[in-house]
Parts: sequence; C-alpha cells; structure tokens
Amino acid sequence: MTVKFTGKFLGKIDTIQMLVPDFFLFPGHGKTLIRYALPDTTQPAKQFYTEERTYTGQGVVKLVMVLQSKYRDIYSDTLTITIN
Repeated sequence: MTVKFTGKFLGKIDTIQMLVPDFFLFPGHGKTLIRYALPDTTQPAKQFYTEERTYTGQGVVKLVMVLQSKYRDIYSDTLTITIN
C-alpha cells in the first residue's frame, strides 16, 4: 500500500525560513528526536509538504510530520494507520 502524506501551512508563510532538510516523517511520539540540518542553510517555507511511503505487510503505523523552521520545530498531530 502506498500512502501520500501532505502537510499544509495555514495562513501567511512569507517570512518563515526553513532549515535544510525542511521536513521529515518521524515514527510516532515517545522517542528522542535527533534533529539534522545543514549548518547556516535555510530556504523559504512552502505551502505544502508531501512525501509518499510504501508499506508491505500488516500492522499499525504511527507517524508525525516534523517541519524544521529556523527558530522552532513544528509538529503535526500523530497519524495512525492500520494496515490489514
């Protein structure tokens, strides 16, 4: 099964600077997040962030989208997908 994850910024984003890489999908809450960003490298925020992932087999997948802005990280709600 292929799942397309899309996050959308609501409101004005023209002054938000994102680190590089600007986002990633993280497997659920409860784990230590080690950030990775290129030093002193930023880019303008985008309205949408999208990634596709393919899952084989059954199980429960929990993901959080993490956006790395210059001044703070922005986290989505936890998305839970059950694959039968």
